[in-house]
Amino acid sequence: MKRYFLYLLLFSLLPVLSASAQILNDSTQNVYGTKTTKTYLENDFLRGDYTLRRVDTALTNMHQARNWYHDTTFHQDLGNVGTAAKPILWQFPQKIGVRLGKNAFDRYAYKPESITYFDTKSPYTHLFYVQGGQGEQVFEAKHSRSITKNANIGFAFERMSGEKQFGVQPSLGKETQTQHTGFVLFTHLQDSTGKYHLFSNYIHVDHDLAETGGIRIGAEATRDSVFGVFSGGDAPAWLMQAANEEKRNSFHLTQFYTLAKEYIKVFHTLDFRHQYNKYFDNQVNRYGAKQPPLLYPAIEVDSTKTDDRSWYREMENTVGITGNHPLFVYKLYARRRDASINLNTRSQIDPIDSTRVTEGYRRSFGQNFIGGETQFRLKDIFNITVNAEYQLFKDYLATASARVKYFTFSQTRSSYSPTLVQQFMASNHFNWNNNFDNIVADRTAASVQGTLWRNTLTAELARVNLQNYVIYNKLAEPEQLSKQLSFYTAFVHHHLALKNFHADHVFSYNQLNNAEEIRMPKWLVNSRIYYQGSLFKNALFGQVGVETYVTDSYYADAYMPVTQQFYLQDNFRVPGSNFTSKPYPVVDLFLTVDIKSFNGFVKMSHVNQGYPQAGYFSSPYYPGMGRSFVFGIKWMFFD
Repeated sequence: MKRYFLYLLLFSLLPVLSASAQILNDSTQNVYGTKTTKTYLENDFLRGDYTLRRVDTALTNMHQARNWYHDTTFHQDLGNVGTAAKPILWQFPQKIGVRLGKNAFDRYAYKPESITYFDTKSPYTHLFYVQGGQGEQVFEAKHSRSITKNANIGFAFERMSGEKQFGVQPSLGKETQTQHTGFVLFTHLQDSTGKYHLFSNYIHVDHDLAETGGIRIGAEATRDSVFGVFSGGDAPAWLMQAANEEKRNSFHLTQFYTLAKEYIKVFHTLDFRHQYNKYFDNQVNRYGAKQPPLLYPAIEVDSTKTDDRSWYREMENTVGITGNHPLFVYKLYARRRDASINLNTRSQIDPIDSTRVTEGYRRSFGQNFIGGETQFRLKDIFNITVNAEYQLFKDYLATASARVKYFTFSQTRSSYSPTLVQQFMASNHFNWNNNFDNIVADRTAASVQGTLWRNTLTAELARVNLQNYVIYNKLAEPEQLSKQLSFYTAFVHHHLALKNFHADHVFSYNQLNNAEEIRMPKWLVNSRIYYQGSLFKNALFGQVGVETYVTDSYYADAYMPVTQQFYLQDNFRVPGSNFTSKPYPVVDLFLTVDIKSFNGFVKMSHVNQGYPQAGYFSSPYYPGMGRSFVFGIKWMFFD
């Protein structure tokens, strides 16, 4: 923990060390603050929206763990900070062409295309820190300053970690399960005329996860053996010396030049991405001939040690023209993507002849794309949007939507290639070389969004149809389905404000009768009820309330650490296992406060542990976090 307070101290000193820092006495008013520090996104500028927005100081959802990461949607994880995760609700793929397919740690990584840029009149520093009673820690520091009127630079650093909740070796005491470090450098430059803009960022992410394989229970599982993990004692884990390592590096650059006011702009985007993954286990033969269930179905190369590695590289160049007018927006582009993948597994060095066996697979790809987007809009009453991308002679993605005041109708269709991991695998435990057909997906949706009196409502009803869909079957291997899948989804977000009292509810319903291979809860509810206003005799402004998250009981996908994929299983229900099919609510009590440029929160998470049962499971065989006290701060400096 000491190193996190060292980080806090270091970044707290940045405003003091800055050349522009001011020394103020009690009678001097600091003119810098949220009104002089603005943010914007690259894509907004490219579309002609040069609106500068105030830096985010909102209290809402600050206490919610989903908002500590870079993807705030609902996820199924392994019950701890930084563990492998997948979206609970099915998402339509937004990228066609070659893709790696190792996405278990996506929600924790900075995204090159969504980096926030700053316009600062004085150096700006942002600190965010969370400490939980179960050993979870999250830290982020961000700093930005304008070098000149037309140039801004900045950087951000983040670190998160979590301690093992089970499977701890008694001789080691507390053990770290997850460690994550992320770093981003970003800059925005423009010329004195405002016609030329350059956005650029470099990202490095290092993510390590000690894999446990879930709690170890015998073939004759009992309620006590399953729920014993919540009784206060430790529960054994399947894996003791296994880990996943992932390193990501990316460089992103977009530049555009205005030729004819906002009507014609030429742009170029360069993206380079590299992802390295390693899975190793030094105790593959820990159980002798009896392999752990749900984990290692076979031994391909080495019966004592697993050392699987993969390297994926991708380079993209996109050139095009774009423009906008009060009545329309358009964009046309061409893209070249060059990618390569290298998969291999290695055996131990033979002590007799010092040889090492290495089996693997390598392949390179060169792909060309054309695409475009157009939108016709009439004030805030009506707009039609059409966008499409086509990989020459292979994949395509097309979306059309029409909005009339509060109502929107959309149709999306895509034919996309399976991921590289679904096609090829070289591992000590899995080996496949598939030649799958393209997956075809259709989504039809209707939504409504508006405000009436003190109610704000967003609702959507959608139908999804899938052909040639690829799943990971019960053997944790990819399989292309010959049948057609179809399902319906409904999503509602409602907010009610009655003076200082607020009720915020999210509800999702999924009808999966014709898509049993898509594993989602039939329904999901997240409810937050809170008071917002002056607290403690007007001493400060804040929120105090209760938040509840609950889903239907269902056979959620299990997790395969070797391939970092979630796969079908019919043996374990979440959140309550097979011994109860009842839903299990997770209830948090929270208090957030706002004191000028300082925000903070305290919460008692999972306050209801023990009712209606001892605990819950976030994924099959992976228990969710127990009751704990969590606090966090967000501190902003403007000089």
